[in-house]
Amino acid sequence: MAQNPQLQAIERQLSCPHGDTGVDFAHMMHNTNLGMTQAGFAALKLPISANLLEIGHGNAAHVPLLQQVAGLHYSGLEVSELMQQEAMRLNQAAVNAHMAEFFHYDGVHLPNFQHSFDGVLSVNTVYFWTQPLAFLQDLRALLKPTGRLSLVYMDEHYMRTLPFVGERFHVYPVTELQDLVCQAGFTLLATTDHQDQVPYKDTGKLIDRQYHVSVFALA
Repeated sequence: MAQNPQLQAIERQLSCPHGDTGVDFAHMMHNTNLGMTQAGFAALKLPISANLLEIGHGNAAHVPLLQQVAGLHYSGLEVSELMQQEAMRLNQAAVNAHMAEFFHYDGVHLPNFQHSFDGVLSVNTVYFWTQPLAFLQDLRALLKPTGRLSLVYMDEHYMRTLPFVGERFHVYPVTELQDLVCQAGFTLLATTDHQDQVPYKDTGKLIDRQYHVSVFALA
């Protein structure tokens, strides 16, 4: 799918918000992904004063909700420079208080962090990882021995109904993604199935969306 120029433009925005419409797309993604983000975050079962790393935070309008967990320190990574800047703007108070930090990166090479993490969260980003096995191995090295990885991703069959899903997406069946993460040195704790409703882009009519939350510990 994603053959015509309009659908290809949507696909590019979803993978890396940019340009004049990037902020609007980010606002839409925040609204449609918030439930997925909360489900993936809850699955981490983080301790008090935890260090959390999120891959692909978008505009990060959800960060204040996550920081209701006592003492949470949030680090975010984004391939979109526009989203990194928007996240800084929306969370300036937390940045000034040294409780949040946001980094722009190339999607492959992780920054040199000064601390390890209790949890790593990714919501709707695994489809765009260009070197997923190596990337997962690098994420593993950032986790504390008791740390967890939470991956939230849409159901394979649901994704194949979306007209904008094209060559930029790698659509993962559940077992394929689980096996990939375990190859990188993780062990699967649980995968839970979820359903919510999101507005269809053309009509605004609510449609059912199926997604999964897979949580891993270090092997």
